[in-house]
Amino acid sequence: MTTEKEPDELEPLLVKLVDSQEKDEACDWGSFQTFPVTPSTPPQQILAENPNRKNAYIIVFGSSTGFVLVGTRGQVMNKQGGQLPPGGQTRYEARQEVWLASDGVTASISVTVLDHRYK
Repeated sequence: MTTEKEPDELEPLLVKLVDSQEKDEACDWGSFQTFPVTPSTPPQQILAENPNRKNAYIIVFGSSTGFVLVGTRGQVMNKQGGQLPPGGQTRYEARQEVWLASDGVTASISVTVLDHRYK
């Protein structure tokens, strides 16, 4: 006659939670906004200064060969800054505000901005 022995109970595992200073992979908020741009459109702010920005995407749509200018307010008011042609997508990771201006020639371009930010 064999007697079966009860299996020993497993001891619980010690799990220690560590508070991390790193932010989650996913951001807390996201917003889309579209800006129509014509030759007569005055410079406009497309991203406000935000210390909680994870990143932003500036997406340019249009069928023309022109471009839009992006940069600081002073840059776009003086027809300087980065030139973004239609069909491009630019990732922006700074906290600084971003302004947009027309090249003054192109018939019509649309710029969509996706802003990801933490609380």
